[in-house]
This record gives sequence, C-alpha cells and structure tokens, in this order.
Amino acid sequence: ARGALPSLVGPFSHPIDLGQFMSLSAIAITAWRATVRRTALTLVLMVATAVGAVLSARRTAIGSLVAAWLWVKVVARAKGAILAVAVCVPLAAVVLSPAISAVVDETYQEYLDPNAATSAARTVLTLGSFDVAADHFPLGAGFGRYGSATAAENYSPEYVARGFPDVWGLGRSEEDGRFLTDTEWPAIIGESGFLGTIAFVAGLVSIYLAARRLWRSSRSPLVRWIGLTTIGWMVACLVQSVATVTFTGPPVFGLFFGLVGIVAALSDAGRPEDSDHSRSTPEPESLLRVSSTRSE
Repeated sequence: ARGALPSLVGPFSHPIDLGQFMSLSAIAITAWRATVRRTALTLVLMVATAVGAVLSARRTAIGSLVAAWLWVKVVARAKGAILAVAVCVPLAAVVLSPAISAVVDETYQEYLDPNAATSAARTVLTLGSFDVAADHFPLGAGFGRYGSATAAENYSPEYVARGFPDVWGLGRSEEDGRFLTDTEWPAIIGESGFLGTIAFVAGLVSIYLAARRLWRSSRSPLVRWIGLTTIGWMVACLVQSVATVTFTGPPVFGLFFGLVGIVAALSDAGRPEDSDHSRSTPEPESLLRVSSTRSE
C-alpha cells in the first residue's frame, strides 16, 4: 500500500509488474491511435490501462507512463495534445501541490538526502557499482559478481568488501537481501565496467534509431505503429530502469526485446537490394499486409 491506498497487483506477484505492463499497454495503444486508427474502443483501452498504471501506486510506473506518453506525442507531432498538456500541467501542479510535495520529499529523504540516518539500499548498490567499475577498470568485475542474481545467491566478495552485510536490504539472507537484484544499472556498471556500460547504452541507442527509421520511412500504418511503440517503450523502460530491473529481468524484458526483434526483421526487410538474400526478402509493408487488411 501507499499510505491509506492499496496498490493494485492484478495477476502478478508485485504491483510494479502490473504497473509496468499497464504503462507499456497504454503507450502501445497511444501509438496505435496516432498511426493506425482512432476508435472509441482504443480510447477506453488507453484510459483503462493508464488508470491501471496509476493505481499500481508505483512511482516508476507512473513516471514512465507520463514520460513515454509525452515523448510519443512529441514524436508524432500531436500539437493539440502537447498544447493541452502545457495548459493543464501548471493547473494540476497547483491543485495537487500538497500530494506532489509529499512524494518529492519522501523520494528525496529516501534516496538522495546525504544527512539521512540510513541510505536506501538502491542508492548504496548503485553508488557501489561505480566503485567496483573503477576498481576493475575498464571491463568490470565480471558476470555474477555484482548486482545480479548469481552475485546475490553466492553473496559476492565485492559486497563483503564494501560492508553490504550491514546495510538493510543488502544482507546475506533472502529476506535481508531483497534489494540486491532490485535495480537495473548496478549489474551493468559493476559487472561489465565502464566499457560494457558504454556498449550497452550504444545498443539501446541503435534500437531507438532503428525504430525511428521505421516510424519515419515506412508507408504502412502497422509498421509505423511498431516503430512508434518501440520508441515509447524505450523511454518507458529507461525511466523504469532507475528503480527496477527492466532490460535484463522478467517480466518486461521479454516483451521489449521481442518487439526489438520485430523491428530488426522489418529493418532488414526494408534494406536496399544489395544481395540475393535482400532481393528475396519481402518489403516491411508486405510482411504485415494480411494484418493490415484485417484491421481495416
């Protein structure tokens, strides 16, 4: 629960899983309405999934929904929606200022206040990853040594060296070490080092650029929808990765990289005919022609 309000869990084991799925669903439907068709059904679904994300009461889910929705609107050049947000946000900020101030203050005290009596486990784990990456420059400590499930199960010596057994949430037992695998970037930074982190970020940038090319260049509404959805999901996953595992852990990573696989296939199908293989590969529009016909 958050305060007096219970958090929706749905069929999942934790509210954040529901919040992530509802956020991604709302973004996908928003992209559909921007590229394929606007109907009353898609409007209801978009609102329902957005409400589901909000009622999960997870800050990362709500923040990812807002950031990705706005980004999709900007990419799609939805001037009306952007203007409405510009007018409504200041009014909403005034009306909801007490609640917003409480959330901001709680977040600051929990994660950022240097004078707090105890530091949050996520903050300690994240800052420690930079220390590990520096100690094992430039390739990091290696897989299974920091921030991953293997490092938690075998309790990495990197944790012992940094006094993590005495930090709440980063201890040796399953209950006391619940936050050892709760954040995305510590494992990437600590285990693969600065060089591996740069490569990981470069991969994400490449995915985004490929999705943007589909969105801009394709004549098929369905292909454009896939490109725009990937763009929105990338932003949502980046926001969620601040305080939860998104790109490398269940349940969202399967959905995201499954969509990335579709983007890669469509991008390959749309390349110039420079080989026998490419000449035999259908255009992106033809790959989804049947689905497009059904949707119409």
